[in-house]
Amino acid sequence: MNLKSKLLLACKSIASLLLISGCAPGGFDPGSMVPEKPSVQVSTRWSLDEAAPYLIHGDSILRLHSSEEEVFRAFPRPRGAYDFFEEPPITGDTYVAKGWQSNGEGFGVLLVRNRMVLGMQTLENVDADTISQRLQLYEQAMAPMLAEVVPGELASYWFWEVGQARLMICQTKDAKQNSQLVVALGDADVMNALRMSRQAASQDLVEARVKLQKMLNPE
Repeated sequence: MNLKSKLLLACKSIASLLLISGCAPGGFDPGSMVPEKPSVQVSTRWSLDEAAPYLIHGDSILRLHSSEEEVFRAFPRPRGAYDFFEEPPITGDTYVAKGWQSNGEGFGVLLVRNRMVLGMQTLENVDADTISQRLQLYEQAMAPMLAEVVPGELASYWFWEVGQARLMICQTKDAKQNSQLVVALGDADVMNALRMSRQAASQDLVEARVKLQKMLNPE
């Protein structure tokens, strides 16, 4: 799956991730689960709170409303990765979606008027230590603000939010027990439209549980 599809599906529906990862019956078409693109208009003319969450990459941090140059300075394309420039997952403004993808990692950004309104890092096949270290890194960076956690047996979410700035970490497992970690920072309105919210996470976990149960126990 390319990064455009991940922007559309990542944490939008954990059931989708499970199906695409190998639980699906023969003939399943992942494209059939992609909804119509939502329409969102956002403003980038407001000032970030000093306590607003941010993305971390090595020694760099990346904040909401950063320019494209600042985005790819913090998340440069590594050797062996390829660039992508694709259709944005939302409409309603002059959005630009671009980024890079390697075998084990991807980074995508959604820009409007050269300002980041969503940045998303995806790590594939991560082990428990990597997940624990990444969570600890963000918990320490966001302190004393605590994450709001949406736990589940199929996936778990962590959210930090100040004003319109929202940080989400989502950890999922596929049918082969391989873990994927998604770390996303965005404008709350954009993330709501892509179901990257606490309420949507809870709803999607319930939906995923029901769908998985039906797959395991077909009538």
